[in-house]
Amino acid sequence: RGDYPRALEHFQQTVTRAQHLAQTDTAMEGHIGIANASLKLGHIGEAEISANTALSIARSQGAIAHEVNALRLLARIHSVRGNHAGATTNFEEALDTARKIDGYLIPSDLMFALAEQYARAERHADAYHMAILASTARERVLNQEASNRATALQVRLGTERSRAERERHQRMAEAETRRAELLQQSSDTLALSELAAAAEAVPA
Repeated sequence: RGDYPRALEHFQQTVTRAQHLAQTDTAMEGHIGIANASLKLGHIGEAEISANTALSIARSQGAIAHEVNALRLLARIHSVRGNHAGATTNFEEALDTARKIDGYLIPSDLMFALAEQYARAERHADAYHMAILASTARERVLNQEASNRATALQVRLGTERSRAERERHQRMAEAETRRAELLQQSSDTLALSELAAAAEAVPA
């Protein structure tokens, strides 16, 4: 269970600091954090103010991902209040905005939440269609995660093979060095023996 009062205090401090330093991105994240924590604490009015502030900043800065997060928050706030028409509108807007982001994997829970709102409004065909899209999105994310894990495993195995190969070559080089040293020692010993024999053969 989250410590939401502490989280709320942390995000409030984050916003104050970000405003002082003119850090717009951090301020947006802070307002979204405040809205989340306030919503969990049942402070619906404060949550709505912070979510709207985050949305306004995001739109002015062209920060589409933050805009999506703020719209989803507003949808949740409307849902808590029982304003399901407002929640549907914000969820739809969040989905439309998310689709503008190139390469962005739209969260399946966003589409499931929208499907739930459609079902509440007895828009059953829309609810079914959105649920199918949500399931497809979730499967795509799971497949991507599986692919990422497989790639990471291949990289790790490749690294381990490379390390093993380097260690094998190093052992071979060390063995060859030792063999060369032994041959040199044998050669030196033989040369000394021959010199000694030659010295003994010279008449006094």
